[in-house]
Amino acid sequence: GDAWNRRTLLRDPKVALPGITGGMMVAGAWPVEIQAWNVPGRKEVWLEVDGQRVGSALLQAPFRLEWDTKASGLGNHAVQAFARTGSGGVVASPKVTVQVVDKIATAFGDLTLTQGRNPALVGEALTVEATLQPATATGEVSFTVGSASPVRVALVQGKASLALAKLAAGTHAVTAQYEGASFYSASASAPLSLKVWDYQLAASAAEVQVAPNQAGTVTVTLTPEGGFAGDVQLTCTGLPADVEARFTPLASGADGKQTSTLSLSLKPKPVPPSPGWLLGGGLLGLGFLAPRRRRRTVGAWVFGGLVLVGLVACGGGGGGSASKDKSYNAVVTGTWEGSTRSCTVKVVVKQ
Repeated sequence: GDAWNRRTLLRDPKVALPGITGGMMVAGAWPVEIQAWNVPGRKEVWLEVDGQRVGSALLQAPFRLEWDTKASGLGNHAVQAFARTGSGGVVASPKVTVQVVDKIATAFGDLTLTQGRNPALVGEALTVEATLQPATATGEVSFTVGSASPVRVALVQGKASLALAKLAAGTHAVTAQYEGASFYSASASAPLSLKVWDYQLAASAAEVQVAPNQAGTVTVTLTPEGGFAGDVQLTCTGLPADVEARFTPLASGADGKQTSTLSLSLKPKPVPPSPGWLLGGGLLGLGFLAPRRRRRTVGAWVFGGLVLVGLVACGGGGGGSASKDKSYNAVVTGTWEGSTRSCTVKVVVKQ
């Protein structure tokens, strides 16, 4: 009989219960899978609980059945699977002790972000994940964000994920609720406190003028939202190469806003020698190099040339046209951990 056959167990063939581990809790109609490898001439596979067969023998793979745990009664039970070879021998799986319960308790781990960061900035993509134990639990998880309506997500191997819609600046409590299914008890997660920050930049003036020896200044104000407390770096782009921009460090005020002064100035330019004075120097040298008998004549010409050069060097008494002013749309950008906010200022460069 079976008792004799079990004493003739084979070594190389194997039988296993992959979904059952020692000490686990089972309830209701518990699904069982039996695996059998290298069983020569395999005739049948079956499950035993406390030495008694459960259900009918399984003749073809996959070897699956449902164990009515209620029929076995609450408490601890020894579970073992067997396969009979063609010659009548028996291959057995290791014996596993499990606990039959009326309801299997479930519990959530900490809710985690699988996409995004905490704190986040308004508009960033966020995905929260809930993990429920045991992973065999079935059904759905209801996610709740603040006072919004719950969103139901199906469990897949003990996990459920929710992509969060655009959240306003502020602190949001995210919770997960499992209502229970079949023989699994209900449970709820601890809340995840999700901070969503934002900040805005504004300039104190729409336009600032810059002229030689005259810098232009404008105050940049950072207004935090949702409790923003990040370290923002300010930069200015869109300026011509000859305009230099400098920011003072952001300083917090009594109203919670931060301010920085942006100074714009023209970079100093090297002053080249006037063409008129170069010409005058050449004429003067010509006078000294002329032969003595011609120096009086040449001197007269040199004197007249110097007078003319003086007029040219001094602008010839006016008549030149003034250069036009130029305007630029400068962009002031604040950067916090790769995310940016910005404002624009019109910069007029006076010539």
